Amino acid sequence: FFFNYTIRYIGGVAGANQLWSVNIEEQFYLIWPWLVQKFTQRNILKILIAVILFKILFLLKMNRLTFLHIKVVNAIQSFIIEYMCVGAIGAILFYNHRDIIITWFKKNLVLIPVVFFFGFSLFFNIPMLIKAICFLLLIFVVISRQVYFGPMDFLGKISYGIYMFHPIIMYLLMPFC
Repeated sequence: FFFNYTIRYIGGVAGANQLWSVNIEEQFYLIWPWLVQKFTQRNILKILIAVILFKILFLLKMNRLTFLHIKVVNAIQSFIIEYMCVGAIGAILFYNHRDIIITWFKKNLVLIPVVFFFGFSLFFNIPMLIKAICFLLLIFVVISRQVYFGPMDFLGKISYGIYMFHPIIMYLLMPFC
């Protein structure tokens, strides 16, 4: 749960730096069930949007917030939940407006800009939040077109394991290189 804080305060952990993504998931899944239980979908959307806007404003103004202790600034920067908020907003929108999203994202007029901008965002220094939004739009395209490719399905099933264990395997093989 505190891995991103550990990286900020102590530094990276050899062979375990990829755990940042698990850290974000843990933070999200500790908060998400409580939100769903306590609030309506409309209020959850407002909260998710408020979290994203707070983070954007904080990052834009953090250099001017001299009254905050550096550890508070680091803690807020490390709590990178805004990307999960984008996904949650997408899930709520898809749940409530499935037919509209599928119809709209089947159109080639939508596909071309989404694929172009997503590809563009991979190679240029675009804020991660914009990349998260592009990835959400790309997910909508894939869902609406019911894209299925067997080898990609297989890679999707094993990719998390590869992602988690590749640093350890690299460290074990380095003496032989």
